[in-house]
Amino acid sequence: MTCQHRLGLSARCGALLAAAFLAGLLGGCTATSDRPSSIDVVPTLSREELDRAKLAADIRATETTTDREQSTAAHVLQWAPFITALVAGGGLFFTFWAQRRDRQSARRKRHDEELARTVENLGSPQEGVRLNTAAALTAYLGPDSPDLQTDLLTVVIANLKTEASPAVSDVLVHDLALALRACVQQQRPVRTLNLARAPWLKRLDISGLDLSGVDIDLAFANLSRANLSGVIAPRRVRGWGVVLDDARLTGANLHEARLNTASCQRAIFHRAKLVSATFKRADLRLAQFQQASLQGAHFERARLHGAVFTEADIADAWFCDAHHRDAADLDDEALRSLAHAHRWRDAHFTPAQRLAVEAHAGNPAAMPRYASRLVGRGELDKAQRWYDACASANIAVEPDALRRLDAAYAAQS
Repeated sequence: MTCQHRLGLSARCGALLAAAFLAGLLGGCTATSDRPSSIDVVPTLSREELDRAKLAADIRATETTTDREQSTAAHVLQWAPFITALVAGGGLFFTFWAQRRDRQSARRKRHDEELARTVENLGSPQEGVRLNTAAALTAYLGPDSPDLQTDLLTVVIANLKTEASPAVSDVLVHDLALALRACVQQQRPVRTLNLARAPWLKRLDISGLDLSGVDIDLAFANLSRANLSGVIAPRRVRGWGVVLDDARLTGANLHEARLNTASCQRAIFHRAKLVSATFKRADLRLAQFQQASLQGAHFERARLHGAVFTEADIADAWFCDAHHRDAADLDDEALRSLAHAHRWRDAHFTPAQRLAVEAHAGNPAAMPRYASRLVGRGELDKAQRWYDACASANIAVEPDALRRLDAAYAAQS
């Protein structure tokens, strides 16, 4: 039904209704004039007129419903492309998720198989198999194998704690460094690093790694010639008896490290942060602590011959216990460098140690007294050099002190 046809039909129906109303009105007026009555007569329509009025009302209701349905359909058609794209995108996402889940499952299965095979080969009694397997581990430590890195780290550490040939151990040490770097750089969770009693970690290079969130145990491990420069370690690293001979720890952060009885001969601690670290009974001969932060560090009974503390901060550092016992073993070179350390007067020394440091610092009252003490210890040549230094600095020396020196020389001859 066209729009014009509907409009015409509506107009005709309206005209019929108007005519019927006028006819009823005129008829009522006539009846009233012919027969007076107090009751109004309701105009009546013929059946044909009522049918036509009902038809017109039905037509208008049908037109309204049709217009509403057409408007809804047009609205739906307007959003149809978006709805189609949304459904298609949801299907693609579900497909991608399912494929990814399958790939992860397959990769995990392959990971477990490879790890089991690696563990088996590393435990082979044949050195050639172990060496080849250790060398091949680097292929699994790249960014393409993130799931393997933490597990392989555990496997490598476990094998480094067993007896192995130097060749296999060297390769495993290299693998250990790569695994640690991969885990740290890719933020893989490493909660513990238990290298305790590992007999061969020589030349391990983990310089610059931030291990502040890792529980580290280095007790009795052999880290000779290791490069730990710039390492940020957690507080109170356990390093009892660790071997750090010739190791480099420049700029390392080792706050409160427990390095008692450690062997750190010729170790380099330049600018290292060793606040409240403990080196009790440690072997620190020829160790270098230049510009290190050693506030509150403990060196009771440590062997410090040849150790260098130039420009280190040793405020509140302990070179003996609170009762002036368990004194550190200091030679002239160590004493001389302590005299050039920062805030050495705030460190804890025995009276003899403090006198020696004062003398090396050029204190004119301490120099002859220190020379006299050397005579009493039988170190006559050293005493002679100190008396000569006093003479060069125009520092007065008691004649009795020089006579005691001459008598000691005479007694030796």
